[in-house]
Amino acid sequence: MPRRFSLLLESGFIVARLPEGSFPNEADFHIHVPVLLFSVGLALITGILFGLFPALQLARPEISKVMQSSTRKVAGSVRGKQLHSVLIAGQIALTLLLLTAAGVAIQGFVHMMHVDLGYNPHNVMSVGIPVHEHTFSTWAERSEYFTRLRDRIATLPGVISTGISTNATPPDSGWTQAFELQGKTEGEDQKASINLVDSRYFSTLAIPLRKGRLWEEGELKRGAPMAVINETFVKHYFPNSDPLGGAIKIPSLKSEPPERLAAPGSDGWWHLVGIEMLRGSMIGS
Repeated sequence: MPRRFSLLLESGFIVARLPEGSFPNEADFHIHVPVLLFSVGLALITGILFGLFPALQLARPEISKVMQSSTRKVAGSVRGKQLHSVLIAGQIALTLLLLTAAGVAIQGFVHMMHVDLGYNPHNVMSVGIPVHEHTFSTWAERSEYFTRLRDRIATLPGVISTGISTNATPPDSGWTQAFELQGKTEGEDQKASINLVDSRYFSTLAIPLRKGRLWEEGELKRGAPMAVINETFVKHYFPNSDPLGGAIKIPSLKSEPPERLAAPGSDGWWHLVGIEMLRGSMIGS
């Protein structure tokens, strides 16, 4: 299957070595100090000017016009003051409404920042590794190639952990495929998000294993059909039974070189060996 690296590194190490154009410019958020100082200075100057102008006008009243004001003029001034008060009250109400909406939005954002994703996304970088046509055309060759790359990257300074996956980190990882469960009737809309990973993927993203085990390096190299499912999958399809020891079939897992290379028997039954906490539907070896 196509492979993709998930590397857990210190952010400073990553930034210093990123090639130009490795991530979109709109993702580069930072404070530009000159622009910040200009904005603050402009806000202060405009605030002072627009605050002083009405004060200067009130400090120099035209006495003659005040003395010549008629009763109608005074009445008109009263109505103007009432309208002015209504406008101020409306402005205050709108300001309170905006502040309330902003507070709710900030509270929602803070809540989203603390949602338990089931894995640790901090200081993780995904690096795509292309596979060209007529290279590593067998499962053993391709497995050995990616294993060597993973182990070499793991020796770099600042690298804490490395893992291999098809689509890196959730929630954008994997692709939705239909599946069958051994001993169960196939549903009309029975689909799951599939992601092909190695055993180090879980430790790299700090994904806890709730039950069972992960596949070993020897099993991975020979392409053993084994799968780990998550708790959401278990609650939906195994509410009253233990899924471990069962099997799942994904008929679409077939070789489509050079991008996709399936181990022999991948379109057959996969043994369910573990349950993990990651949000999503299923993860396979």
